[in-house]
Amino acid sequence: MIRKATLQDTPRAVVMLCAFVQSCRPQYGDAVDLFGKDHALRLFHSHLHPDAFAIVLADKNDLAQGLLLAMATAPLIAPVWVSKESSWWVEPSCRGKEAFRMLDQYEAWAVSRGCKLIGMSGMAGDERIASLYRRKGYHLAEQNFLKVA
Repeated sequence: MIRKATLQDTPRAVVMLCAFVQSCRPQYGDAVDLFGKDHALRLFHSHLHPDAFAIVLADKNDLAQGLLLAMATAPLIAPVWVSKESSWWVEPSCRGKEAFRMLDQYEAWAVSRGCKLIGMSGMAGDERIASLYRRKGYHLAEQNFLKVA
């Protein structure tokens, strides 16, 4: 079941956000160790206000097994509203069609907010997620290059 995230989801959200960041270790190296539970808590809570997007994929016991967080903004570079996913994580055992419906709900929210562009991110080289995004109508629009200091 997909539902709006609440404060009661905080403990599971922190666990999932930390798992998400740890999954990024191949790209970011030890820099992922800078992301701790306190930061995960702030990230999750920053998405619980009415202008942000936060949903969870809950199991039959209403325990969050996935989350999708996003914000909408008008960037300085263009006079157009853009939504940007902050984090999308679903526990591996719960990935499937219901997880993809989370993306549908995010897109509907972005359109309802007047966004003309909807952004998703994925790790470089992850062809599975890139293929999913392409099937959903996304295209590669920008690349970021990072160096671990």
